[in-house]
Amino acid sequence: KQTLQNPFVDIVVKGQGERTFAEIVEALSRGKALSGIKGLAYKVDGEIFENEDRFPEDINNFPPMPYELLGDVEKYIWNHKYVGNRTIHYVTSYGCPHRCAFCCNSSVTKRRWSGLTAERVLDDVERLVKDYGINGLALVDSNFFVDEERVRKICQGVIRRGLKVRWADLDGRTKRLADFDDELWELMEKAGFRVFLVGSESGCQESLDFIKKGVLVEDTLRLAKKCRKHNIKVVFSNLAGLPWNHGLNDRERKRKIDGEIEATIRMIDKLYAIDNRHRFLFFSYLPYPGTPFYERALELGFKPPLTLEGWGGFHLYARHTPWITKGQERLITMLSSYIFLFLDPDCEVIPSVMVKGRLMRFLAKVLLKFFQGIVRLRWKYKYFRFPLDYWLYWFIRRFYGHFLLGL
Repeated sequence: KQTLQNPFVDIVVKGQGERTFAEIVEALSRGKALSGIKGLAYKVDGEIFENEDRFPEDINNFPPMPYELLGDVEKYIWNHKYVGNRTIHYVTSYGCPHRCAFCCNSSVTKRRWSGLTAERVLDDVERLVKDYGINGLALVDSNFFVDEERVRKICQGVIRRGLKVRWADLDGRTKRLADFDDELWELMEKAGFRVFLVGSESGCQESLDFIKKGVLVEDTLRLAKKCRKHNIKVVFSNLAGLPWNHGLNDRERKRKIDGEIEATIRMIDKLYAIDNRHRFLFFSYLPYPGTPFYERALELGFKPPLTLEGWGGFHLYARHTPWITKGQERLITMLSSYIFLFLDPDCEVIPSVMVKGRLMRFLAKVLLKFFQGIVRLRWKYKYFRFPLDYWLYWFIRRFYGHFLLGL
């Protein structure tokens, strides 16, 4: 409703959009009313109408993506430093069946999951490889690994068809992946699975239980060991600053969040000891409307945006909740966007891949070595105060990053 109050917006699609969008186009082209279309809200003469929700349907009901209608497909192909210089985004599934209390999937997709059949995925990938020379796939699924048998068939099919493509950003859960048998792990390695994206969330078991994650910290460590054995890199995503119980005073709440951060740092240290190739993301908890934690966040003093423009500035690297201190926010952002970036050994390919010109590439490599050296010392001694080097990095990134750091 806030979005529709913007003068530039007439119709909003809610939830799964393919069927709804097609019906909107059909209605508008024939001059029909929008009142009978499920899954949308719209306005007429400033008055807002909200239709019945549309229940998510099997995405196999939808036709294959018509890449030929894009015109210049090259605009959508990019150099993914982990998997290939001709990488394209690809979707194999919709939704997620799990109940994580901070995640918007529970409200947007109704905890439903639908995946393209293995044959549909294989046909898509074969077409991308043969018609467009794709050698890398960056998936944007919310949870690729829900159906274990589908994963197995996809891997077997890639190997059988001889498709030379590497896969990145395969999203999954720590326990689910760690429980896969050795045969499937070997198939995933042979099929070119190279980078997983996993919500480890926290090194604090109390936090994992609080968000109803349904996993153990030990599951994250088990997964890291299996990935090392099968040459798979993991991007582990974590968060801190949860909306803990109302009975805590400000000092107790700060101590609680400090404990979350410290426990996660300890877990990441153990993961680095298993394999230092992994990459880590760290975010402050962000309240999303419709999630189980949202009302709790409001009660604790969270002030949500009230306009479309306000939500446009609502992003992960900004402090939105009053119970996270400025110091905690700075530390979390510094860890994610600076410390973990330069601890990642794969960042060394950035100058070669993304910086043009021999001189600029040389300067980029010098800067890279400089920041890597300082960051390694900071991480070794867990010393994150007086971050002059971090401020210097952000200055360079802001004004010269495109030329010197490829960022």
